[in-house]
Amino acid sequence: VSTQSTWALGIIRFIAGTGVSGYNGDNIIATQAKLDGPNNIAYGINRYWISDQINNRIRTIENVPGIQVLGDPHFTSFNGGVFDIKGEAQKYYALLSGKRLQWNVLFVSRRSNPERGTQIGRCGFVVLGNTLLVDSQTDLILFNGSGLHSHHSAYRKIYFGNSKYYFRRISKSSLILILPCIRVTLIRTRKLSVNFKSSKTYSTYHYNVIASINIESNECYNLHGLLGQTIYFTHKVHAMGHNGEGVIQGHLGDYELTSLLDISFPYSRYVQ
Repeated sequence: VSTQSTWALGIIRFIAGTGVSGYNGDNIIATQAKLDGPNNIAYGINRYWISDQINNRIRTIENVPGIQVLGDPHFTSFNGGVFDIKGEAQKYYALLSGKRLQWNVLFVSRRSNPERGTQIGRCGFVVLGNTLLVDSQTDLILFNGSGLHSHHSAYRKIYFGNSKYYFRRISKSSLILILPCIRVTLIRTRKLSVNFKSSKTYSTYHYNVIASINIESNECYNLHGLLGQTIYFTHKVHAMGHNGEGVIQGHLGDYELTSLLDISFPYSRYVQ
């Protein structure tokens, strides 16, 4: 089984299987495990699940390094480390800032269990002077201030004024941005909760995030933001539960913004 999670390096990496069909047990090194008819793959933080069809099994691969970021709110840094960025609910933060891209998020409370922290409720992107706002709860997409219905972006690319900078919907619940330095996939995720006192159920939505950096792009030079800076980390970090303190430059409050389209914070790299 191969994956392009290392798109950042421009290669395809083999993460499991020997190239010979069969089954030789579990709890072994993934690249020494035999698979038979793998036909689907899902992913989590440093973890993959493979549908091993003929063997009638779901195979789990753990501790997979890669140049990815997964968030909500447990992030995998671009060098494979893990740390929490929970922020404060209803506040805006700069995730990634580059010369031509600013990526901000609004954290929202977990309605079913606020004590567990926050989730990514909305995202804002400023790209080459264009703006993109997405809201997980309403599924609203605003491009340069104009609303886009789901079907408008389902079958075509929408450009940020340049053929190398665009976004499009790739499924009913997923949106992808393709830029020279980064690919960002936003997965709109539904959370169903039950109020046991009233026996009522309600739904909330948030975004899970997958991002891959193209380190060969000149636009990756001097990135910053809560996640952007992790491309320069020299070792894997494991700072859980501390909002990145001790790992990120400065303090969490240095990355706080006034809106989803704000580009002004102490470490901003966006050039107007």
